[in-house]
Amino acid sequence: MGILLRFWETKNLMRFRYRHTFFPYIFDREVKYADGLAQKICPAPLSDDLVQMLRGYAIQAHTLLGCRGVFRSDFIVDTSGDVFFLELNTIPGLTTKSLLPKAAEAAGYTFPALLDKIIVLEQEERI
Repeated sequence: MGILLRFWETKNLMRFRYRHTFFPYIFDREVKYADGLAQKICPAPLSDDLVQMLRGYAIQAHTLLGCRGVFRSDFIVDTSGDVFFLELNTIPGLTTKSLLPKAAEAAGYTFPALLDKIIVLEQEERI
């Protein structure tokens, strides 16, 4: 999930399904960026309660770690509903295949509008 922190604005959550190409079955850079290996589903088909819980965890981690600005949090939710926090990325990718722009696009933002919002947030942080 990508979050523009100042506004506590969470972009749509994204779900990944990927094909195992080799053992060990790791979601690595090849699987993430190669065409046809990973299916990105955005918005993720999750309950509102789960989305709110993940949002809360992401914002809490960002705040407790003293981070600022745009970030992406990665979680795994297993089949029994247990949540595992994987990482907080304070430098999310901004390529055409990156997660934050894809989630922002699904929320109705153009890529230039997302960049404008990031710039405004950074300027406000420096004031």
